[in-house]
Amino acid sequence: MEEEFKVTIDTYRKLNEINMTKCYTEGVNMRDDEINTRHMNILSTYGINVIGYEDFAYDRLFDSYTTQKEKINLMKENAKRYYNQDINGLVPQQLEYNLDTIRAAVDENLLFMEAIYVPSPVEEFNQEGLRFPRLLHYHGNETSLVLFPVSEPTSSYLRPEYPVENTIAGLRSTVNSVVKNDDSCVFLLRSNQIGRLDYVDWIAEVIEYAKKRGITFTTIKEIAEHFRLIQNISAVVSRDIDSLDILIRNENNIGVDGVTFKFLMPVIGWECPYTARNGRIIRIKKEGMDCKCFVATDLDGKEIKEVSIEPNISRKGFNVVIPDNPIEGLIQIQVKDLDNNSINKALVIIGDRLYETNNKGIIELDLKRGTYIVEIEKPGFRTKIFNLDVGGRIQLIKEITIQDYLLAVFIMIILILLIIALQKNKWVRLEYKKAEEVEKEMLEKLKEVEDRIKYREG
Repeated sequence: MEEEFKVTIDTYRKLNEINMTKCYTEGVNMRDDEINTRHMNILSTYGINVIGYEDFAYDRLFDSYTTQKEKINLMKENAKRYYNQDINGLVPQQLEYNLDTIRAAVDENLLFMEAIYVPSPVEEFNQEGLRFPRLLHYHGNETSLVLFPVSEPTSSYLRPEYPVENTIAGLRSTVNSVVKNDDSCVFLLRSNQIGRLDYVDWIAEVIEYAKKRGITFTTIKEIAEHFRLIQNISAVVSRDIDSLDILIRNENNIGVDGVTFKFLMPVIGWECPYTARNGRIIRIKKEGMDCKCFVATDLDGKEIKEVSIEPNISRKGFNVVIPDNPIEGLIQIQVKDLDNNSINKALVIIGDRLYETNNKGIIELDLKRGTYIVEIEKPGFRTKIFNLDVGGRIQLIKEITIQDYLLAVFIMIILILLIIALQKNKWVRLEYKKAEEVEKEMLEKLKEVEDRIKYREG
C-alpha cells in the first residue's frame, strides 16, 4: 500500500513539473473505511481537483436507487466532514451506471459524471462529436447532469505485457482527432498506474504534443459549469457575403465568460483578414477556400449583445460591363474591378437565378424583355445592385431615319412585284405544258383509229 502511495506521489510531482496538476482531477472513494487524510492533504497541496469514486454494481447487478442515492449522499458528507471538500462530480467504478444512477446523482445535485468509453479513432471511425459533453436524460426528460465520455486508451493499457508505444500511439491519435474536429476529450489516467515504470514520462510527452497542437487544458468541473450555462444562451445569426451579425441573449442571472461561436467565412485574396466587434477572434485558420473562425465574447447576466464579424480591409468596387441597349436573347455581362482586372467567381444574382463569373469575369445568360434587378457580390467587394432593362426585338428600328424607312418600303414593293411576276410566269408554263399533253393525247387516238381502218380493209 505504501509503495502504491509513493507511485501516486511521484505522478503528482511530475504533473506539477509540467504545470498540469490544476488540470488534473482525482477520483477518490469517500467511504468511511477509505478515509485518508494524508492523501487528501497532498492533493490539496498540489491543487489537484477531487471528485467522488463509487461502485454501484457487482457482477453487472446494480444497486437499487435508494442504495445508490445513499452512497452518493455519504460520499458528499464525508468529503465535507473530513476534507472540507464540496463534491460535485462522480466517476463510477468501471464507468458502469444505469437510470437509477442518473436519478440518484440528479437528486443529490451532482454537476457531472464520467461514463461511457469512446475508442481511439481509426480512419473515419470514432471521430467527430462522440467526445463532446452532453446532458443526460431520465425517462425521456432532460436533466441537469452533464455526462463526459471517456476517450480510450485509458491507463489500464499501461502494463508490462502490452507495448507502451501502442498506448501512446492511441492517445496521440485521439489528440489528432480532437484537433481536426474541434472536439474535446477526457482521458482516464489513474495516478497509481501512470506512475509505474516511467509511464508518466510518456504521458508527459503526450501532453506536450497536445499543447503544441493547440489543445487547451482545463478541469472537468469548469467545462461542466460552462456547458450548463450555455444551455440558457441563444443566438440569431444573419450573414452577408463576407460578414455576419450575431444577436446573443443570455437568459442566465449570472454572467458567462468565453461564450464562443465557430463560423466558416470566405477567404479574401487567399487570406483571412477578419475582425470582430463586441467580441474577439481567439483562433482563425484557413482551410481551402474557407476561414474557420472562432469568436468569443463575455456576457453579463440577462444581457443581450450583438457581435459582428467583418473584413478589416477596405472593400473594393465593381466595374460592370454590359451591352448598350441589350436586346432579349443571349446577353453577356463582364465583371471587373476598378483597375479593370477581370474578377473570377463573382456571384451574379438575377431574380431567383445565381451565376458565377468565369476566369475572364464573364457570364452569359438568356433573358426575355423586361427589367431585372442585378446583384453582384464577392468577398472583399462592395455589393453592387442595379436595374437591367432588356428590350424586345422591335426596338431595333428605334434609331432608323425616314430615308432608311422609305428605302425599306421601296425594296419591299419591288420584292412583292417580283414575286407576282414569277408566279404569273409559273402559271404560263403550266398552261403551255397542259396544251402539249392534250395534243399528244389526240394524236395517239387518231393513230389508233387509222390502225383499226387498215385492219378492216385488210
